[in-house]
Amino acid sequence: MPATGVVGQPVTVSVDPLDLWSPVLSSWDFGDGGSSSGATVEHCYSSPGEHTVTITGTDGAANSTSASRTITIEPDPDLAAGADPCAAPEPPANPEPPVNPGAPVNPGVPTNPSPPVNLGLPGNPGTTDSNGHLDPGRSSGPLAPVVSGLRQFSARWRTPGTRGRSRLPVGTTFRFQLSRPAQLRFAFSRLAPGRQAQARGTLLVAGEAGANVYDFKGKIRGHPLAPGHYRLRVTAVADGMTSAAASIRFTIVG
Repeated sequence: MPATGVVGQPVTVSVDPLDLWSPVLSSWDFGDGGSSSGATVEHCYSSPGEHTVTITGTDGAANSTSASRTITIEPDPDLAAGADPCAAPEPPANPEPPVNPGAPVNPGVPTNPSPPVNLGLPGNPGTTDSNGHLDPGRSSGPLAPVVSGLRQFSARWRTPGTRGRSRLPVGTTFRFQLSRPAQLRFAFSRLAPGRQAQARGTLLVAGEAGANVYDFKGKIRGHPLAPGHYRLRVTAVADGMTSAAASIRFTIVG
């Protein structure tokens, strides 16, 4: 379980229960009124402070045992006053109807209809000729890469030079999913209340399709980042196409 988190950012917790005779039901109490069940779950905290997370394992004979850990939730300096940081995004007011490429032709449409929509699916010949007919000799080409599921092991950590007996880890680990192999650009910016984000450097990393893990020790080209609040933006580039940016925040303790 991570020692720290940020308001509005899901925290992932997991347990590996073992019972020789029956399955174990894992129940979580997150210390803020929220609860869940399962070996691996996520929880979003809507307020900063220290919270006690309790995991309870119950076997088939109703025997149970519990353990507790404390997690420190940092505030989000960019969160608007009165906003719910854990609210799900609202759907668009008037969503466009989905395109159905397999729908039958309607004889009542005009004699010169608009050309079919290019779905851009891999292996799907979505391009058309000058008359608006599908051209089987042309393919849609590769898709832009997609970065998703960006998260980190700890949102609050210390630099390698921090002295004293701090329980915080040195650096953090970023995890994310990548739709296809691509070159990743990690752009770090420092955040300060009332000021624009200040760029602090970038790193280029080779990414693979599927799950990716990147261990970051707080240094960019050998220079450590100073203590403070930061934002990381991750973009992927492949075949000249750039993905939408995924972002996450963290805090370095001096």
